[in-house]
Amino acid sequence: MVCALPYQLNGAANTRYVSPPVADYIAMYILSDSVRYQQELWGTVVQGEETGVMGLVEILIAVSKRRFPNLILNSMYGESFEYGSLARLM
Repeated sequence: MVCALPYQLNGAANTRYVSPPVADYIAMYILSDSVRYQQELWGTVVQGEETGVMGLVEILIAVSKRRFPNLILNSMYGESFEYGSLARLM
């Protein structure tokens, strides 16, 4: 979710950003829905017929796979958890 989502409250137009864990959850839900219920579309994406889309999906999954558990742990324990390879910490 790159930009804020517009909504109206009591006739006033507002915008609001979605938090990163919610954005990751929404993205994974949309992907899983596409895989299950829109199999023809998903087949064209996986086979590379939709130019560039699979690269974006792979980036989204890689970022979400890394970020989502950390954000959940951070919110559960009120601490900042950080994981990395040993070479990164040196």
